[in-house]
Amino acid sequence: MGKTEPEYRQEGFRIGTWHGRWVEPSMHERFLQRVLYLRGIDVVYTSTERSYLRPIAYEMPLYEGNRVQSIDLVAYDVHLDVWLIELKRADSADRLDDIVQQITGYATAWGHIKNCVQQEFRERFHSEASFQDTKLLIVAPRAAQLMRNPKVPEEVLLGYLGHIRDGAEAGLLNGHGPVSIHVRR
Repeated sequence: MGKTEPEYRQEGFRIGTWHGRWVEPSMHERFLQRVLYLRGIDVVYTSTERSYLRPIAYEMPLYEGNRVQSIDLVAYDVHLDVWLIELKRADSADRLDDIVQQITGYATAWGHIKNCVQQEFRERFHSEASFQDTKLLIVAPRAAQLMRNPKVPEEVLLGYLGHIRDGAEAGLLNGHGPVSIHVRR
């Protein structure tokens, strides 16, 4: 018997909601995910070029009945470009090639669910906004091994949180304004 294709989700994308249990401050992926969701993201390309991202969902499910495959963060910018963001912690053993394959797979799934997500977004936020292009971003602390190999396909951006000292996790939570993510091109 052959492998069946997953059924893409058509509703219940967790747009604009808080779900799951809170995690204590740490550099753990789930903590960073929730902080970025609450505070927003300032993507820094150069000292004068940046994009503000407004997250609309975290752990967004892609398929019916499958909670394992979900996008860490989904956000949009001023142009209504949608950003699919994959977070990795500093001690991640994942290979960069595998992470790139993971996020490009999410982009493929996004193509199937985009209209349904957009409809849920419109209902939730009483908006007639139409999503535009899709951007892919992998984010990890600067110390992560994957940051040492910046070779990624052109359509995937690689970003880092910079140096975060011990105990600074609380500062991430209590800080004001968006969290800066520095992107390598």
